[in-house]
Amino acid sequence: MNNKIGIFDNQKLKEIEYYLFNIKYHIIDENYTFNETDMFNVNYLEKIHIFLFSDVYDIEDCKIRKEYKNELIESTNQSLLNIKYMLYNNEPSNLKNEIYNIWENQIFHDGNTRTLLCYLKILSKVFDFKITYDFTKDVDKDYFINEVKQCH
Repeated sequence: MNNKIGIFDNQKLKEIEYYLFNIKYHIIDENYTFNETDMFNVNYLEKIHIFLFSDVYDIEDCKIRKEYKNELIESTNQSLLNIKYMLYNNEPSNLKNEIYNIWENQIFHDGNTRTLLCYLKILSKVFDFKITYDFTKDVDKDYFINEVKQCH
């Protein structure tokens, strides 16, 4: 992926990417719906991903990978539907498993974990459930997946 800001030092690029990500991560509360009627499909995840990373990377590079197979899209959509049913029935017991299933598909070139972190943050606000992850802190690493534990 080519970055829009012209930085070739990968370490410096990663630092700037995280800095910009953290700004957007903290303001996502104000924009969490993205004027979307359905939060439970891959298109919604793509909108979050574009919102988070389009300042650094071209929008085309922020979209779902072109080589992503239809079976994986359906698998991701099924996990998102499972999450929808869990939340609407107030039974988020397998939420972590479904988030992990989505993460394993790696639908974006980079930033899948951070996009899912934002998605969880949005869901926890919209559906008013608690997760033992501190959403107020800055994110300084990619892998929170194993740190997330559910609370009821």
